[in-house]
Amino acid sequence: MHRNERHADPDRLSAPVLQVLIASEVRFVRESLGEILGRGGTTSVIGHCADLSQILSMSRELRPDMVLRRNLTSITHSES
Repeated sequence: MHRNERHADPDRLSAPVLQVLIASEVRFVRESLGEILGRGGTTSVIGHCADLSQILSMSRELRPDMVLRRNLTSITHSES
């Protein structure tokens, strides 16, 4: 599926949905951000990560448009 084919609401033409992966060590932060972002209809949270290895594997698998990352240990050059 192409990015232009994803829509938040089938009645809204040409309104692409931004697919987001949320990463935080804190479960409350992940869930709260997901809930807030899901309300607008133009953002779809496609996954939650708690550590760097999950970010890397889920990013490769899910191909999000954006990764929101909060306070995780920095990614080293060999991991990226």
